Formats: sequence, structure tokens, C-alpha cells
Amino acid sequence: MRERIYEDWRSLIAVRGVESAADEFAESDHGWIQGLLDAARAGSDGPALFRRVILRWLDETGKSRTSLQRGFKSLAVLTLDLDFGSELKKASPAVKRLLSRQREGDRRLAAMRRTWLKRLRAGELLPDVIQFWKRNAVRLVPDPDHSAGTYDDCAEWLAVLRDFDPLSCDKILREGTLAHRRRKNLWKALERAKLISR
Repeated sequence: MRERIYEDWRSLIAVRGVESAADEFAESDHGWIQGLLDAARAGSDGPALFRRVILRWLDETGKSRTSLQRGFKSLAVLTLDLDFGSELKKASPAVKRLLSRQREGDRRLAAMRRTWLKRLRAGELLPDVIQFWKRNAVRLVPDPDHSAGTYDDCAEWLAVLRDFDPLSCDKILREGTLAHRRRKNLWKALERAKLISR
């Protein structure tokens, strides 16, 4: 019975630490938080256990564009929670700006989560998470065909891609010049983001 109560509590903490009560979610999207709770409970084995959990969760999350999009909010929380200094801003000012705008769940749970992360020396995982963003940024750039009329999301993700992979960013911009030449709002958004100059 104690284990069952723990499982239910762990699921609740994992979800409410990231989502608001009204948000839709899948429990697996927040698997790293459940792993954090297990690692905090594991005592001296906790840091190694948490490292394995994070690397496995990142692998699962990066399997497809859909899993990336589904896990985005939880990835944002993980990345910001691990950034105890300013490593993220050095790696990509654009990703720091973009992630910082994400709403997080319950603030008390967020404070508790960050305390546990520090105890588990989880900040050492930030370079792995930054590498994850580098590998996957190109897959997160929205297609202007499926974007809102302002195209700010396209510009924001292209700015992230420029920080991590300038060659891929330039390629997308070159290809977009022909494919989306009539989308004036797209070009305005790209200008505002200082990705192009006209």
C-alpha cells in the first residue's frame, strides 16, 4: 500500500510541477521528474540513478518530432532547472529567452524540485541537455505553412537554430526565400529577430 501511495504522489508531483491544473498532458512527458523523486529517495545511489533516468528520457523524447513537441514543456522546465549559473545563456541566448517564457506549474513544487536537483548534483547534466537542444533545434523550427499569421514562433526557433547550427539556419532561410516569398509577415518577423536584413 505504501508503494501504491508513493506512485500516486510521484505522478501528481511530476505533473503539477510542470502543468497547470487546466493543461492536458501525458504522464510519460514528465518522466524525468518521476526519476528525480526516485533518485532523491535512493540516497547515495541517487546521482547515478538520476543521470541514467535523464539520458534515457532524453533519448525517448528525441525519437520523433511528435515526442519532441509533446515533451517540450517538460524539457523547458528541466533545462531551466539545471541552469544554476548562466551556461545556457552562453550556449544560446535565444533558447534561454524562449524557454524562460514557458509557464511552469506550482511554484512550491518548482522550488522543491530545484532543491533536490542541487542535492543530486544534477547541474552536471546541463551540458548533455544543451547538446540535446543542439541536435534537435532544427526539428523544432515550425513550418510557416502551419504557423500563426505573425510567424514569431518561426523567427524564435530560427534564432535558436542560428545559435546552435548557423549553417542549417542559413539553409532554411535560403530555401524559404523562394518557398515563402509572398509571406510578408514572415519576413517582418525574421527582420525583427535580426535574422535577415532587407
